[in-house]
Amino acid sequence: MRFVVVDDSTSTRNWVCAGNYKLVRELVWRRATHVVWIDLPHWIVLKRVLFRSFARAYSGREVFPGCRESWSKLLSADHPVRYAWTTHARRRVQNEAMAADPAHARLMMLRRRPVGQVRTTMVQLSAEFNAQSG
Repeated sequence: MRFVVVDDSTSTRNWVCAGNYKLVRELVWRRATHVVWIDLPHWIVLKRVLFRSFARAYSGREVFPGCRESWSKLLSADHPVRYAWTTHARRRVQNEAMAADPAHARLMMLRRRPVGQVRTTMVQLSAEFNAQSG
C-alpha cells in the first residue's frame, strides 16, 4: 500500500517527500530532481529526540492515533531515542555512499549540516518552486 501511495504522489510535477524510507527510496530518487540530506550533528539529533520524547511522555499527547509515548519505553530497542543513539553514524556512512553513487549523479545533492544551512536551503528551494510555478 505504501508503495502505491508514493507512486501516485511522485507521479505529479511538484512534490516533496520527507524521509528516506528504504522500501520506496529507489522510486522516489528516480523521480526526484533534488535530495536534501539534513545531516545535523549527533548531539543536536539526540537533544531534539529526547526533548520531543520527554515532552510527549509528560503530556500524554498522541504521536499518531492510538500511540502515546511512555516513560517505561524510552530506552526500548525500537524507541526513537535508542534509534537515534545507535544508528546516526551508520546512517551517515550509508547516505554518503548513496550520494556518491554514479546512479544518482543527475540528482542535485544538497547535504546540509548546520541548522541555519537547512533553513536557508528550504527558503531557496521554495523560492525556486514559486518562480517556476508563477
